[in-house]
Parts: sequence; C-alpha cells; structure tokens
Amino acid sequence: MRVEPLVEIRNISMKYQSPEGEIPALKDISLDVREGEFVSIVGPSGCGKSTLLNIIARLILPSSGERQEYLQQRKNYRIKVICSQIFLLAALLVLWEIAANLRLIDPFITSQPSRVMRTLVSLHNEGGLYYHIGITVFETVVGFVLGTIRIYSS
Repeated sequence: MRVEPLVEIRNISMKYQSPEGEIPALKDISLDVREGEFVSIVGPSGCGKSTLLNIIARLILPSSGERQEYLQQRKNYRIKVICSQIFLLAALLVLWEIAANLRLIDPFITSQPSRVMRTLVSLHNEGGLYYHIGITVFETVVGFVLGTIRIYSS
C-alpha cells in the first residue's frame, strides 16, 4: 500500500533578483515527506533552507517547478470558466430578448432585457432607483429578522 506524501515538491527552483543579476537560491529540489517521517534540513547560511521552507508553507512562489506549472494551469482553468460564464450569460440574454420579440414567451410576464435596462436607466435618471433599492433591502432585512426571530422563539 502506497502512502501519499503530506509534502511533495518536484523540481523546484528559486532565483532572486539583485542589482548584480539573478542569484540562485534553489535548483531542481524534489522532496517527499510522508506521515511519521522526520526531516532535517541542514546547510550553511544562505544555502536556501529558509527559502525551501517558505515555498513549502506557500509564503513565496518558486521561480520554476511543478508547483508553478500547476498554479498556471489553475489560473488558465479559472480564466476559461469565467469566460464561459460570461458567454453563457450573454447568450441567455440574447435568447431571452429574441424569444420576447418573437412572442415565444410573454414579454408582459417575463419582461425582456432591453425593457429592464430602459427601466433601470430611467429610474436612475429620475433619482428613484436608489430609493427603490433601499426599500427592497429594508424589506429583505426585516423579513429575514422576523423569520429568524419566529424560528428561534418557537
């Protein structure tokens, strides 16, 4: 039975920038620490012990290594998800507008995005938008408080 490591780093490198150029602190360091193991990191001053521990604790990011590649993959995935969400929202709004214009849905009941936007702009220009938002927030808070009090007083 293979036990997964509690700490796993692969091919970690770290370089610091100085006025004289790059200073290597770590180069191609790999480490696995499993449960119950005891590890000592020893070496002379300036050899990268603190840098390695800071990378493991995620206080600093390495210059290269699998962790950096993983973080870049996560960032790319997050960007793809956000772009997909924006696309789906835009597609939904366009389809909603088209369906209302073609009377596939009743625009009186479901409204349509262009009418909602015109109403919001009109209320903003007249100064009533924020009054309506305030009333809605007030009603929500009062309903929440009364519902909470009723639940706990029963």
